[in-house]
Amino acid sequence: MNILEKIIYSIVSPSKFFAYAEKHDRIRDCVFYYFLLSWIPAIIIMLLYGIDQDNIIMKGSLSFENFISLGLSSLLLIFVSSTTFFLYTFIVYLVTQLVNKKYEYRQSVITVSYGLTPLLLGLVLALVSSYMKYYLIMFLFLIIGFVWSIALFIKGSKIIYKFTTKQSILTMLIAPIFGVIAFSGLILFISGLSSKNTNLINLSYIMMGSGIADYITIVFLVKSKKTNMFKSKS
Repeated sequence: MNILEKIIYSIVSPSKFFAYAEKHDRIRDCVFYYFLLSWIPAIIIMLLYGIDQDNIIMKGSLSFENFISLGLSSLLLIFVSSTTFFLYTFIVYLVTQLVNKKYEYRQSVITVSYGLTPLLLGLVLALVSSYMKYYLIMFLFLIIGFVWSIALFIKGSKIIYKFTTKQSILTMLIAPIFGVIAFSGLILFISGLSSKNTNLINLSYIMMGSGIADYITIVFLVKSKKTNMFKSKS
């Protein structure tokens, strides 16, 4: 499948698409797909607000310096998006390993990268709507994309991992969220130490503590032998 076919089939026929991707797609295929879709919003930001001589980011006429600044901002957006993607998929992989050691990192990348399709497309449409000052439509695109991606996360994990719905929600949504919170707390802690900001350090303790505690709770539930809620379907 080419990129356009993957976008269409991941939304229109997710069951068949995830089954196909699990058999044929490699990690680099999924990463390239995600990076391509995540680059689109960054490029749109640079073009829309850079070509406009009275844009909302930098008031005044367009200059070479402004265009370079917008380009660097776009690269920063791509970097943050890429880092979050790899962190998210790694946390998903860790949780799935607790369920069954046979699961591969490739399967986590497939589920996350293709599951994010509606959200990334919704972000593109929201950026265009924001530029045209259609703010209500912008929020609608974001909400629809977010909800649709959650549905694809659940559908994809049920197809690829043979998970139950409860298992999919825990491994694809709840555990990664708390893992990202804990990681963000670590970043804040490092920033607080470098800047000697006690408020940042105290906030980082809260984020790391709550994130790790909740993540460990989910891990305990996954490994618990007292409930069959987390057992994969045969």
